[in-house]
Formats: sequence, structure tokens, C-alpha cells
Amino acid sequence: MSQPVGCRLLKSRILRGGVILVLAAVVPWILDDFVKLQIIREATAQDSSEVYKRVYDGWKWWHVYCYRCHGVDAIGTTLAPNLTDPKRKLAYEEFLRMVRNGTPQKGMPAWDQLLSDKQITEIYTYVSARTEKLLPRGRPDEVGPNGGPWTPPAGWVAAVSTSAIKAPEAIASTASSEWTPYIQGNPKIGEALFHNLQGKAACGRCHVVNGKGKAVGPDLTNIGKKPPPYLVESILNPSAQIVPGYESVQIVTRKGRRITGIKQNEDNSMLQLVDSQGKLYTVLKDEIQQDAKCTTSLMPDNFQTTLTVQDFHDLLAYLLMLK
Repeated sequence: MSQPVGCRLLKSRILRGGVILVLAAVVPWILDDFVKLQIIREATAQDSSEVYKRVYDGWKWWHVYCYRCHGVDAIGTTLAPNLTDPKRKLAYEEFLRMVRNGTPQKGMPAWDQLLSDKQITEIYTYVSARTEKLLPRGRPDEVGPNGGPWTPPAGWVAAVSTSAIKAPEAIASTASSEWTPYIQGNPKIGEALFHNLQGKAACGRCHVVNGKGKAVGPDLTNIGKKPPPYLVESILNPSAQIVPGYESVQIVTRKGRRITGIKQNEDNSMLQLVDSQGKLYTVLKDEIQQDAKCTTSLMPDNFQTTLTVQDFHDLLAYLLMLK
């Protein structure tokens, strides 16, 4: 019987009670020969800005891969412990080793094929900021609290030297050649999943490929030029990065009617929205009582449960060939 993709894809391990967790084998961010990373203090304003960027990036990775077991704000669930508990705080190297290798006896798989040392470092920085109450619950601002600079307390140790980590541009140049899927997907089957409007994926309801489909969301004719991690995140966590111009809004009419969709056309007298099913609505502006932007994508966020591991790989294989 096929297992659902679940909260993680591609690399399966047997856990307690026979539960199978499947991890996404996205691109390993390849490092040179292992260099022992040195924990340092961030002292200057520039350093503080860099630390905060790692906090923010760590939050992003956390909410793609970690939150389903350890909680949205690292506060734990019935599946995994609260990592903001000071009694559970780990030294950086211990945290790195544990995430890399996992603790199978406690139900945590190894993440070395999914997360690079750079990504684990960013997650550690985010968790440390939460543990030491330097970061409140919820989504952090991308450029610092309230859009301004962020300076950790003097002596706060939560980051590692960036000199030991390969630069992102170097990673990007080698990513596509070094990445291989854990399971070989069939692009023909993936194409059928994409365009079957009554199927489990039904991507063609909102996306166009080579003129086929509905143009609710971005055209995906050349999406295969994007790196695999981008595609994985876009499928499993579509609200993480919404393509500019495809943000959704919700309007409430004076009669109490609610419509959520993406703006298609607008002038001084009317507004047109298209919803997640591709249905077009035209509303006179005089009839609109409220108009608010949404922070979530119109794209469904439940593919980790509706698609099997093989389904996911087949769909991914199809998307990767669209160049």
C-alpha cells in the first residue's frame, strides 16, 4: 500500500510503531572536506544583521521541514519535544551532529541527505533565538523586528563562522549536476497527474504549461530551470514564497459575500478576481465593503498527504523537464 508523502519526502526510515517518515531528498548543499565550524560572537552592527538573516532563513527552513513534529514555533507537539525549553538547549556541534545523524531510537531520522550544514546552522540560530526569548512567536520580519536593525545582547553566542560555509552562488552552480532523486520519477505519469483536472494533483486547474491549462497562477512552461529545492518547497509549502503579482486578496461585499482570489483586472469602477477553481468574479467597487490582502497562497497546501511518494517524484520529474 502506498505511503503518503507526509511531512517529509523521499528518504524513508522505519520509526517507532512502524510509522514511515519520508524525507525530501532535495539538493544536498555540498561542502568541501568537513571543516570544524567555530562558534563566534556577533559584535558589530553588520554582524548582527547577518545573524538576523540566519535567524530568518532558519525560520524558513524550520517551517518547511521541522514544524510538523516540533511545532510551529519550536514549542513541541505530541510527536516531538519543545526545543525552546532551556533545559533542552544543545551546544551547536551537538545540535549539528544530532540533526545530521538523527536519533532513530527516539523516532528522529537522519537529515544529512535533506539539510546541508549551512541550513542546519540557520535552523540552530533560529531555535537559539526562540529558546533565549530573543524572538517572539510567529513569523519574524524579513529585515529585522519592525523593519529595523536587530542587535542580539552582548555576548550572545548563536552563530557560526560563515567562512567555513560554501557561498550560495557556488552552491547554485553545482546544485543541478549533483542532485539526484531518491526515487526515479516518471515524467509521463507526472504530466498526467499535472493535467488531470479530476486527479490528486490537478495542477492544470491553475497553471499553464505550453499553452495547456488555466492561467490562475504563474505559467510553468519553463519552471524546470528553477533549482529542485525551490520546486519542492513550492509544492509542499506554497505560501513560503508567493510569486509577485499572484498574491491573493479577499473582498467582502456590502451584502456579506466573501470572495478570495487573485486580481485579474481593475479600473476605477470594477474589480475582477479569479479564485482557486479558475472562476472569474466581477464586482463593482461601490459594492465592496472590505478589501484585504491575504498572506497565504491560493495553491493547496495538502499535497504532502494527498500524494504518495511515487506521485510526488513523478510530478517532480515532469516539472524538472520543463525548460
